[in-house]
Amino acid sequence: MRVSTSRLRGARELWMWSLLRFIDPEPFRITVNLAPAAVKKEGSGYDLPIAVGILAAAGMLACPDLAETALVGELSLDGGVRPV
Repeated sequence: MRVSTSRLRGARELWMWSLLRFIDPEPFRITVNLAPAAVKKEGSGYDLPIAVGILAAAGMLACPDLAETALVGELSLDGGVRPV
């Protein structure tokens, strides 16, 4: 089944907003720094590390070794983790 890119992007944004609303019901903004800028970033391989980082920053995930942990995978539209 072929799904349009805009529909997938919309579903991803809806999932992220539902996650953020669960963390804090008051509206707020999160900035994610994807440095270095010279490295091209594409695909959904960044979804899992960003979501885990947001959960850890919000205090909803206790992982003392997160700074030394590599997260490899992508989030599916239903919130599951898929291998890359």
